[in-house]
Amino acid sequence: MDHAVFVDLKSNELSRLLKGKTTAIIRGAAGRQMPCDKVFPGEYVYFVRDLGDNVAVARGLVKDCHRSGQAGQPVSADLIGLHKEKLGFTGQEITSWSKRKHVLLVELDRVKEIGPFAVETSEKNGWTAVEYINKIRKD
Repeated sequence: MDHAVFVDLKSNELSRLLKGKTTAIIRGAAGRQMPCDKVFPGEYVYFVRDLGDNVAVARGLVKDCHRSGQAGQPVSADLIGLHKEKLGFTGQEITSWSKRKHVLLVELDRVKEIGPFAVETSEKNGWTAVEYINKIRKD
């Protein structure tokens, strides 16, 4: 599987990954289910800038995944606390993310910029899983 993941440019999430300052991303949901719960080690994550143009600009290899599961907030807080260095979070960010009922933490390896290309996705949750990225690539 390949994954197209939208990144918030204001938070500098992608910049920190590319510079090696962080080695993981986190996504969460307050509702019943994670939109991105089908990611596994060995798969690729393509980072799509959130500028309305849906352009993938970088990719990384999934090294490991950690899910908080159904237990809720205490488990999410523990998971985030264990991996805060990989995320590069401030105390405020830790507190904010710890309130999520479901959390997915994805450790990455070999994050690098790629030749940009547009992707077509109707997903509004910020995460699209596809068999191969070329299935949603617009050329």
